[in-house]
Amino acid sequence: MVKDVIITVKGFQPGTPEESIKVEALGSYHYRNGKHYIQYEEISEEENTRTRNTLKVSLNQVDMMKKGTEKASMTFCLKEQTRMTYQTPYGFLDFDINTHQIKIQEMEHEILIELFYSLSSDNNWVSDNLIKIKVRANA
Repeated sequence: MVKDVIITVKGFQPGTPEESIKVEALGSYHYRNGKHYIQYEEISEEENTRTRNTLKVSLNQVDMMKKGTEKASMTFCLKEQTRMTYQTPYGFLDFDINTHQIKIQEMEHEILIELFYSLSSDNNWVSDNLIKIKVRANA
């Protein structure tokens, strides 16, 4: 895989007709110590904000870090429940993440990642979610 990539992130709740989020951005890719590192920037023209995103992908764990107006660090791990604090301009939201499935498909010029997980707050189920990430060479 080359360093310059195009990242597409689609997130939605299974069973709903529309995607909740869809982001496509230019980014950079690195592979070291058995992990894929993907960095990209989200730009919101409506709110005139930028968010720097980093994905760290290994066999049984995916870390997503967001830094900007909204901050979050999400760890999707098959072996344990993880906690996420999502910082918004209006305050903090705490969620527990239960990862049910991580699929990673590596090809010569493309990586596909699927994360199926549930969110809960104060031991109450909030939603089931699916994130599909495509990282492809920008050639």
